[in-house]
Amino acid sequence: MKPILDSIHKSSLILRLAEMGFSPEAIKSYIYCMLAPYFDDKSNLRDNLLGRLSVECVNVMRIQTTLRGNDFLRRIINIYRDAYNSDPEGTLSGLVGFDESTERANKVFCNACIFEINKGNLDLEKFRFECFRNIGDVAEACLQPCIREALMMILLSRGERPTKEAIMKLTFGEVVQHLNQLVGMADLLAPDPWKVSVSQWRNIAQHHSSEVVSENIRVWYGKSPPYKSLVLTRGQTFQVAREISLRLAVFKAAKTLFIFEHTKELPKFYSSKKRGQETYEETILDLSTVFAVQGFKLVKAEVENNLVNISLLDLRPGSDHKRIVHCSQFVVTAWINFRQPKVVVNYLDSTGMHRWSFIATEEGLKQVVTEIGVDFEHLAEFIEFKQAN
Repeated sequence: MKPILDSIHKSSLILRLAEMGFSPEAIKSYIYCMLAPYFDDKSNLRDNLLGRLSVECVNVMRIQTTLRGNDFLRRIINIYRDAYNSDPEGTLSGLVGFDESTERANKVFCNACIFEINKGNLDLEKFRFECFRNIGDVAEACLQPCIREALMMILLSRGERPTKEAIMKLTFGEVVQHLNQLVGMADLLAPDPWKVSVSQWRNIAQHHSSEVVSENIRVWYGKSPPYKSLVLTRGQTFQVAREISLRLAVFKAAKTLFIFEHTKELPKFYSSKKRGQETYEETILDLSTVFAVQGFKLVKAEVENNLVNISLLDLRPGSDHKRIVHCSQFVVTAWINFRQPKVVVNYLDSTGMHRWSFIATEEGLKQVVTEIGVDFEHLAEFIEFKQAN
């Protein structure tokens, strides 16, 4: 559990804003300003900024700080929108069809983040190994499913009726080639200045086609001799990893924003298929962001023996009555996300002192959590308030 939270705490922009004292309203306004340019219809955006959208805001911010990231993001969003305009049902059912691949990709990505190490002090051989391990994991397990899905969307937008099975039969290189032929995505799929495709970087990593030569790293690629080769500095090798990671951020953000636009339509496409479940790591990431927006830092989350037990650190000095009551309501958030028979939320003041525990049962929460919302007026009746000794 600790490695997961440590990883989230290091990378969470929203948590940093909360720790700096920004109010929930200011943080929500920041998220809104970051995401609003990508939506034509902004009517539902301001009321739905928590959860996955607030998590994706971090990706969008990172994308916007790069030279062409904003252009890349708009292009991929438009691929989904063009597909939907041509074939709404085919597009949404296609998204559902890729659920399994997406879930697997998310698990790999979460694990890669959790076990990431600081490469700054590594010697060049270990640095080479770690960089290409990252490149291989991201390109193969995470980015490749996104690119295959994008090919399906492009074909749908052209009036074709592609199947996932047909697309999965293509090699990664063939998928990249098709995308370039159809919509000209060489700048996105073959990062400058090397102009080596993401599928080739995957091959370099998986085939261990790299070596340290003096103070540099040499890589080679191609189907057969004579192979093409590049010589990279340490900084350039790290930049390759960043460019591959950026492309994953672009595809993930574009899909998330598109799905948000069609949240109400998607459920019917799961009628004959179980909807994909978030991994434990994804749930923790979402909850950490939700809590941070409201001024709390998730410092512990344990799920075992029919119990979910979480601890929240209040990032605001003092522990007035309103903050304590606010924190007690998170028993609902914890139960909805983990669905355990018993929920315990521990409130820690800004010094880290455990002040209160809030305990609720599934039986009680079902009385106030319904399909139409949460009855906060009567919620306190089903929570046990226990002051710490």
